[in-house]
Amino acid sequence: MSSSNVAFVNNEQVLNDLPTDGISTVAYIPKYAETSIYDEHTLLATSWDSTLRLYNTATNELIYKYDYTEEGPVLNACFGPNNMVYTALLNGDVYEMNTIASKEEKRKLGHHEAGAKCIQYDSVHNMVISGGWDCMLRVWDPRQS
Repeated sequence: MSSSNVAFVNNEQVLNDLPTDGISTVAYIPKYAETSIYDEHTLLATSWDSTLRLYNTATNELIYKYDYTEEGPVLNACFGPNNMVYTALLNGDVYEMNTIASKEEKRKLGHHEAGAKCIQYDSVHNMVISGGWDCMLRVWDPRQS
């Protein structure tokens, strides 16, 4: 990474505009989710400060940020196809977020009775799977309205 925007400290890249509380998830975009906008340098991060952030690690740019302050901390997130991101929140909610159409465009897929702890997109079956502190594993079909 030779970009002049990238800062390294002790051989570690330091990103700009970091979360203000504990980081709960970091994940690079998988191949199936890459688009003309998001490529192999796209890093997702969620935090107890109730934010979802997408970074371009090649240029050290924050390219997307969404604040779930009304809902609470974001415990986990994953990429889906077509610029979608799926989030699992401490309040139990599971959301689908279109990160291109509008920074306010999110859709609730469902809810866990206790915190939604983890989430994963299954590209083979086009399903979203979440696990919660309610001891439930739930499967969501994002094609359903």
